[in-house]
Amino acid sequence: MQNDTQLTNSGVSKSPVISKNPDGIGANGGQPADPESRSKIDDRLLLRMNHEIRTAVNATLGMTELLLESSLTRQQSSRVNEIRRSTDQLLAQTSAILDLARAEAGSLVLQKRRFFPRETLRQTIELLSILASHCGIVLQTTLPSNLPPMAMGDPSRITEILITVVRAAMNRIDGGDISIKVESAGETHAESSRLGLTVAATGPYLISRNPPDISALDGALDEDLKPEDHYGFPMTLAKHLARLMDGHLEIEENPDSDTPVRFLINLTIRPMDSPHGQPQINPIVRTDPRPLKILLAEDSVHNQMLIRTFVKDEPWEIETAANGRIAVEKAAVEFYNLILMDLDMPEMDGYNATRQIRTAECAGQVLGVPIVALTAHSETEAFVKSFEAGCTAHVTKPLSKAGLIETIRRYAIG
Repeated sequence: MQNDTQLTNSGVSKSPVISKNPDGIGANGGQPADPESRSKIDDRLLLRMNHEIRTAVNATLGMTELLLESSLTRQQSSRVNEIRRSTDQLLAQTSAILDLARAEAGSLVLQKRRFFPRETLRQTIELLSILASHCGIVLQTTLPSNLPPMAMGDPSRITEILITVVRAAMNRIDGGDISIKVESAGETHAESSRLGLTVAATGPYLISRNPPDISALDGALDEDLKPEDHYGFPMTLAKHLARLMDGHLEIEENPDSDTPVRFLINLTIRPMDSPHGQPQINPIVRTDPRPLKILLAEDSVHNQMLIRTFVKDEPWEIETAANGRIAVEKAAVEFYNLILMDLDMPEMDGYNATRQIRTAECAGQVLGVPIVALTAHSETEAFVKSFEAGCTAHVTKPLSKAGLIETIRRYAIG
């Protein structure tokens, strides 16, 4: 794995240091730690908060999805849908607030790593199409033929910007269409290339359902980090991320037009030659009769129950391990078609468990098995760390039933 450089809004960042003193008190007479150490402690606290919130929300959204599959009256279904929508908004707003706090402290980082722009956009649009269909909205997309086959940048943050903008567009219209037009400018061997995305919503215009009251935040954040009226913190974060990518994000609203809202995104990526062309992605199989055997390494009993319930109609056997140590022991004596690995567990975390399983594979002690990381950590650093440990793929909680089943069908072997 290459030694990736991390870019921040204040320059090149150093590798994070884990402090053993959570109160930031030094040994010299009980004086507070220096500002740099304090910033690192605060950053770890924010990451932990994000993880804990996502873990709790995962169970809430999952159970809500299962409830919607049961026999409900129209009124009950409407109320449950409102719970799901509000919970989803809570997650988006909370995650954005935590990221903006990191941006304020200068510790929000962008990764520089190789990725395939077309595949990144295709997978993101595929997920957004499912979300749009649930809201009665048609998603139309245009991908150009001149996208660089490979680029250097932060694909997870590009995905985050696009998801934020499309969700905002969906909240602006009552039904209708949303178009995503992607444009690329720059040669393959150029130092940089402009990636342009235009998201336009066509349909009856809706005013903001819950415009945020931000008066109490005046003076609390830098001018460019204040929340957008009607759009909230996620859009503020998306604009900030665009600036970190030497680009911009603009919003055009015209309520009297057939296209009442448009989002113009301009980002900079670095094109690279790809010796193997586009990645070969296994097509998503809609039906899968294979009797798979899956190991679920997850310490949360609630999440274990949720995942079991999600796949109860599939011919799959789920075994559980409450921590990484048990997962390693089970993988040493049983063959699994797939391992779903939570990354934060007691005794041994998912990173170390994955490394031990991969080491055993290299030694010929066990057969190779795909390992999909399941984590509430949404930061780019967590993605990179999981791949460095040996994970095949990385899925962020909260999980949807359809998303989980698609992931298993895509990555399970046998």
